[in-house]
Amino acid sequence: MEGLLDKIIEHLNSTNPFGRGDSATNVKFMTFLDALGAMKDGKVKFTFVLDDPLSNCFIYNPNAPEDDP
Repeated sequence: MEGLLDKIIEHLNSTNPFGRGDSATNVKFMTFLDALGAMKDGKVKFTFVLDDPLSNCFIYNPNAPEDDP
């Protein structure tokens, strides 16, 4: 999850020309990026729902059958 969230944050930062500046959308955008960063750092609990109708995805838990910290 950390890598996925990191790529999302990186992509949003690099492709949004209005992400920086003094517009009203900037505050909302930066707040959203901060929330994603907090999730990535484990400071905010969240639920990730993966819908895979073709069963092509696999998430490996190296601690199975225990929860992955």
